[in-house]
Amino acid sequence: MKKIILSQALLASLFAFSQVGINTSTPQKTLHVNGALQVTNELNLGGNASAAGNPGTAGQIIKSNGPGAAPSWVDLEQVFIPKTTVVGVKNNISPPNGSFAGGPYNTLVFNSIPKIDNSNATYNAATGIFTIVKAGYYQVVVYLTYDLNTNPNGETAGTASSIIETVAGVGIAKNRTNHSERTPEVYHNLVGTAYLAAGTQFWVRGAHTRQYKLSNSTISVSYISE
Repeated sequence: MKKIILSQALLASLFAFSQVGINTSTPQKTLHVNGALQVTNELNLGGNASAAGNPGTAGQIIKSNGPGAAPSWVDLEQVFIPKTTVVGVKNNISPPNGSFAGGPYNTLVFNSIPKIDNSNATYNAATGIFTIVKAGYYQVVVYLTYDLNTNPNGETAGTASSIIETVAGVGIAKNRTNHSERTPEVYHNLVGTAYLAAGTQFWVRGAHTRQYKLSNSTISVSYISE
């Protein structure tokens, strides 16, 4: 019986301090898996002999902390990866009947929102207004189309003005161009970056000195950092 106990003790000691290899006879670390690994529950990082590691929260990614240190869960913005929070598309024409009168600004309303993260921003499809939920630096990219085809021949020359701004009137990006006759469509690109506090509302607006319609347009909003 003593020999059996001694053998078990030696075996336990061997396993306690050896490296384990799966599909490899030369493990390089405490646990070396040569092949695919399937995890069907949480993955805990860090911890010690008396406390479980951190399982992270939904949407976080694993960040290496260098040799000899446990990796950690972090949010995307903590590793400076911009997060696309909104993608909007306008593939219809407004107004559907008639045209906007030349002069005043009108709001660009995106009729399709294929992507939106409501933890960062929300969108009102009736007003075309975006509302910031999570404060931080945002980049807004817009492509906008003016349709001037309802103007009579020889009456398309004029100035197109586009703006991304807060509802309170603070500009984020602007573009203004002049055009000669026989310009049936005008295309504007706008890119702006600004710190937007929680609750800030913004929209995209356009104006032309001639009567016009707003047609094919897109918007993308990316969260950059806190």
